[in-house]
Amino acid sequence: MNAGVRLVIAFTIALATSAGAADVGGESAPDPHIHHVLVNQVGYNSEWPKRFTAPISPDGSRFELTEVRSGRVVATGEVKAGVGDFTAFDPQSDAGEYVVRVVGGGLAAGTSFPFRVGPKLIQRLASEPALRFMIDSRSIVGTHPSAYGGCPWRDGNYYTFEVPSLVLLYMSQPAFFDALPAEIDFAAEKRRVLDPAFNWVRADGDADALGTARHYFQELDPPVGGRVPDIVRLIHWGIGWYLIHPKSHDPTGDVAGNRIHDQTVEQFAFYLYAHPTMQQYFTPAFHQRAHDFAFDQWEKVGLLKVNTKIGDVKGRSCPGHSIFPNLLMYEVAGREGRDDARRFLDAAVAQAQWVVETLDPANPKIGKGQRISEHKLITGLALLAGKYSAQAPPGLRDWLGRWAIVMTERSDNMYDFRKYDRENWTVPKPYNEPGNIAAFPAIALAVAAVLPDGPERLRLRQIAAGHFDNLFGRNPLNAAGGQDAAAFPGIDRPWPVKYPPDLCARLELCRGTLNSCAATEHYPFQPQAGGFRHSEGWVAFNADLNVGLAYAWGDGKPLDHHR
Repeated sequence: MNAGVRLVIAFTIALATSAGAADVGGESAPDPHIHHVLVNQVGYNSEWPKRFTAPISPDGSRFELTEVRSGRVVATGEVKAGVGDFTAFDPQSDAGEYVVRVVGGGLAAGTSFPFRVGPKLIQRLASEPALRFMIDSRSIVGTHPSAYGGCPWRDGNYYTFEVPSLVLLYMSQPAFFDALPAEIDFAAEKRRVLDPAFNWVRADGDADALGTARHYFQELDPPVGGRVPDIVRLIHWGIGWYLIHPKSHDPTGDVAGNRIHDQTVEQFAFYLYAHPTMQQYFTPAFHQRAHDFAFDQWEKVGLLKVNTKIGDVKGRSCPGHSIFPNLLMYEVAGREGRDDARRFLDAAVAQAQWVVETLDPANPKIGKGQRISEHKLITGLALLAGKYSAQAPPGLRDWLGRWAIVMTERSDNMYDFRKYDRENWTVPKPYNEPGNIAAFPAIALAVAAVLPDGPERLRLRQIAAGHFDNLFGRNPLNAAGGQDAAAFPGIDRPWPVKYPPDLCARLELCRGTLNSCAATEHYPFQPQAGGFRHSEGWVAFNADLNVGLAYAWGDGKPLDHHR
């Protein structure tokens, strides 16, 4: 980098920080005399909309996009309604690093944090940290020998979607995940867990998790092959755990009790559907056991019935969660020539019909109000509308069209951020919602893929990109959602509040943990207002990130992009 350019950029960033633009400690209000420039600190996809927020910059303020190394200005424009747009800048590699500088309007100049721009950059830079989190957060064998909740991943539950998220992520781009360095050493983990001296740390709801892990290593065939991708080993781990111990109980006040839950059984549908893509890694015996469990349990747990339950903001019971897995089971049963295949499709259609006839797409209780689980409904409806349009219930596409209009209306703001409702930006206190933000690109892209060309389709793609931007710094706190600056490449300002160590699921020990997000009280630009909501990570948040990345890789259709 040119030394003079480096000095100017460093000085401008330091000025903005000292002036309070990014004083995410909440101790001072932002300086009203300087431009504040909020960007995705990781970077932008060349092929996507590329926008930033300048929350107090008057209309007409000028911006320059500058390559850091050379000091060359590669794009210019004006801020309008708090937004700058450099979508037209379309580099074909991510070799460069850039900053946005805003001037004029009677304010002192402000410069963003540096970031990169390149083809599928967000997917390429965020997918490996997302995968490493799933490695680290495994119960018993991960970075802490505990199992809060008693499921395959610490702090996981029957509804937290780990296995399906990994399947979708792998199916969206197998070659990428096949090529990643492998870290999981099955033999070493087996020796450690089976050692009588293994130090197991008990946690709420762990339901003899050590015994489950030991049976996993002793009873089930391990993954096979000379070089098994880590993501495949994780899928094997999740399915294998539930084969050994399918019952679970959410220890956080759930009244559903300890049983085999429908959403646990649903996870097997994703594995069975994806099996042809990764069958070389699974023995016939393992696969047959998983297959038989799913088909045996499906009707028993109620997955062929219309479920009319609507869960609360915790996200346990998203309406319509069975649509997507029933469609996958229809495909699996059809491949096998089963004479009962049609019942799975009929169940998905009946559930979707109930949604269309009963639920208002404008009701936040079924949208952002589902917090971690909204994607289960919308991606299922989009899959039904796109792949099974002849069988889909009348009115489904209209329902999705109305949903798209509501989402675009609620995203009409300087952050391209979908609000909870007209008044509130995020879910009610005390909850945070980084998972909701991470998964929103999936549902926006999924619906955009089945809508006709038009303004809503373009806008959905814009706000899909905007939610990755928000997650990685384009928000009122100018901070990324994880508390570890090294978690994702390019993060300059991580989440400012760290969760106390050695509590609950110990997710602070995991790479790539998502912790929190800016909340209603901070918007539109009040970083000093309120506190920071809850700063604890949750495996459900990262499963949502997997889903968001899968749909980004697959441009709204991750199952269509496997080899």
